[in-house]
Amino acid sequence: MPSFCRVAPELVTPDFEDVIYVAAGKDVKEGKAKLVWTVNQSRGNVKICIIHVLVPSKTIPMGGLGAEIPVNSANEILLREHRENERINMHKILDTYLLVCTEKGVPAEKKYIESDSVQKGIVELIRLHGIRKLVIGAAADGRFFKKMTEIKSRKAVFVHDKAPVSCQIRFICNGHLIHTR
Repeated sequence: MPSFCRVAPELVTPDFEDVIYVAAGKDVKEGKAKLVWTVNQSRGNVKICIIHVLVPSKTIPMGGLGAEIPVNSANEILLREHRENERINMHKILDTYLLVCTEKGVPAEKKYIESDSVQKGIVELIRLHGIRKLVIGAAADGRFFKKMTEIKSRKAVFVHDKAPVSCQIRFICNGHLIHTR
C-alpha cells in the first residue's frame, strides 16, 4: 500500500486523444530509451505521462566512508532531510525525462508515488489514474537477446499479472517490443 501520492503536472496542454504512460526508473539511460521508443511508435495526437515509483531507502548514508545507518535508528530531522534529498534526486531524474519529450516535441507530464515496492507502486498508479496504455521494461536492457519473447523482470511479471485488464501494457527491452498484454 503506498504511503504517499503526489501528482506533479509539468505542462498545461489541450486534451489529447491518447495519453501513453511510460514507467521510468532511476536508470536514466534505460528510461530515455523507453521514452524514445514510445515517441517513435506513437502516431497522431499523443501525450506522454512519465510514471515513477520512489521506494524510500531503508538506510541513510553517513559521511563519505560508505557507512550507513538504518532509518529506524536515525533522528527525525536527519530522516526528514534524507527523504527530501531522495525526492529532489527523483525530480531531477524525472525532469531529465521531461526534457527528452520536450526535445522530441511531445507534451509530457510526470506522476509519482512512494511505495515499499516498485511493482506495487506501478499497479497502484494504474488504478489511481485509470491508466489505459502503459509502456514498461520487460527486463534490464543488458539482459536483452535477439530471440527474447518473454518478460524476464519480476517487476514486469507482477505488473502483467496484477494490473487491471483494462490497461494495455507494452513490455519492451533494448528498443524492442517483447510482449503486449
